Formats: sequence, structure tokens, C-alpha cells
Amino acid sequence: MARAQAAVARSPRRALHWTARHRRAFPAGALTQEREVLAIDALSRLGRQSSARPRAEAFLRRHPRSAHAGAVRRMLARMNEAPE
Repeated sequence: MARAQAAVARSPRRALHWTARHRRAFPAGALTQEREVLAIDALSRLGRQSSARPRAEAFLRRHPRSAHAGAVRRMLARMNEAPE
């Protein structure tokens, strides 16, 4: 997850690679929420709002009180403002 976090701003595509790899290795691991937030962020940075938006909405439905919920809500608001 550290690799994904380090890559998300400079190489979102690489961050997606690391989050997918983490998902395969640890499908129900302790860092699943962090992984999903990084994946949503990376997708959004790549302009893939049509993929990022449903994942963000699903995250908020599953984890409305998560420590990451605020960040996901902010990302979702930015996605809703940005054109497809």
C-alpha cells in the first residue's frame, strides 16, 4: 500500500497496479478501505470518473462513518463538478 500511496499523485496508473496487486494478495485485509480510497483517487486522476464515481458511492454506502469518508466525499464532489 505504501507503493500505491507514493505513486498516486505522480503515476495514478501505477497506483492502480499496486492497489490491484494488494487486492489479489489481501482481499479482506486490514487495509481494504485505504486501498479502495487510493484506487478511487487514482481513477479520478486518470479522468476515469465513470469508474471512480460508482466505487466512491459504494464505499460511502459500505463505510459511511469511516475515517476516510470525508476524503471520499470530497473526491466525489470534485468528480461531480468535472466533465466526463
